[in-house]
Amino acid sequence: MDETMYEERFEALCKAHLRAFAAGAERYAAESQLSKRVTDWSARLNPVLVNEEEREAFDIHAVGQQMLDKIQSEVGARGKSWKGNLEDKNKVDFHTISGECEQFEVCRLFLASLMLANTGNVSLKHMDSTGGKMADNMAVEFIKNDLNLPMDTYMAPSLEVGAEGENVMPTEVA
Repeated sequence: MDETMYEERFEALCKAHLRAFAAGAERYAAESQLSKRVTDWSARLNPVLVNEEEREAFDIHAVGQQMLDKIQSEVGARGKSWKGNLEDKNKVDFHTISGECEQFEVCRLFLASLMLANTGNVSLKHMDSTGGKMADNMAVEFIKNDLNLPMDTYMAPSLEVGAEGENVMPTEVA
């Protein structure tokens, strides 16, 4: 009887170890799949990050000035020979500005155009078109060339300096 009891315990112990091993093997397989997916993702992402690091840092003011220069050049090239609608003489379609740019440069130009519109240098217009890309339906109207950089002179009200040089809180408006 003792022998039968030991065989049953041994068999139960073996079954428990096999179940634990099977559960561990399943976890390992799941972790291996996750590890493979992470490795694949890293392999795809690393070249993109390397390319991004090699690019010139984005200076929205420099890109904005380049954009203003390009618009002014396009408008100036038209000169007195402009035969179109007088209202459209200062408009340049965004596609002309972005021309041969890479995709990341087009994004930078678009962001710069939003800043220029906010500072009153250009006005963004939607052109009538049937389908196509957004860049093909947008025009930039030249207004003025002097690039206004409001953040260069902005001082938060909480940082206003008093007569003795100490920071003062702004006066409350009743």
